[in-house]
Amino acid sequence: MIAWRRLLPLAPSILALLALALVISITRTTTSHAQADGLVITRLDGLAHSAFPAVEGAPQVVVASPRTTNDAIDVVVHLHGYEGCAEVLVVAGPTRCRPRAATQEGWDLAGALAESRTGAWLVVPQLAFDTRDGSPGRLSRGGEARRLIDETIARVAAARGIATPRVRSVTLTAHSAGFEASIAVLRHGGLDDVLRHVVLFDAMYSGVGVFGGWAAADPQRSLVAFHTVSGTPSRRALELAQRFRRALGDRLLAADRSTENDVAPGRVVLVRARTGHRAVPRRYFAPTIGRLLGAR
Repeated sequence: MIAWRRLLPLAPSILALLALALVISITRTTTSHAQADGLVITRLDGLAHSAFPAVEGAPQVVVASPRTTNDAIDVVVHLHGYEGCAEVLVVAGPTRCRPRAATQEGWDLAGALAESRTGAWLVVPQLAFDTRDGSPGRLSRGGEARRLIDETIARVAAARGIATPRVRSVTLTAHSAGFEASIAVLRHGGLDDVLRHVVLFDAMYSGVGVFGGWAAADPQRSLVAFHTVSGTPSRRALELAQRFRRALGDRLLAADRSTENDVAPGRVVLVRARTGHRAVPRRYFAPTIGRLLGAR
């Protein structure tokens, strides 16, 4: 009884410390679980370099990484479009963007990554959460994309108890309104030494000069742009072919008969998708990443 009486004056301070510890644990949450397809899904919160501020209950980045990883890795960064959430993009089956949200069918990009058999890591940052907004957020800041990737890889490595791997290459993929963030990353991301491939899944609504100029600047760079039969991305693909035909030369494959089978490192391939707008990423993710990065 005497000991408790001595502690009573300290109670407010103790409670404040406990509350602070709880806040820290919430804002730096990392959760992982193994998947049957040989991947580990890791959800990260409390990032210093997230693209957008945290949304309660939703991870700021979702990562799919192989159970066995090397000291040098290829990273695929996927940028979503309108009304997107990282959780639904990565996992399969009925899922929610966050607790108590409506159930949606997962897009299973982690499964597509496994199908590619490349050993790459998939990093899906949360952009504007579940709303019609394609703005890049903090990715418009100089070098912020590089810092986001580095922080994400280090946090996942710590959560999994493995050494932090070196990033060997980055492949940037985008769907729909993700083109805005893609343009920001190409212009300001600080990834010139590692960004090898850009894949647009019916996403070239703008930025023909940015995407074409980036590909033309280095013959080892790859640009793949899928587009549906009609709409703005199909018109932009034609515009890019006309504008950069001379600069790209034999690297450019833009005829209507081009398919995902023509994708290869160093090429610029403009492909008419054989599916609707929403289904383009899941349909073409695995074969495209597989051809660009190769089985490992």
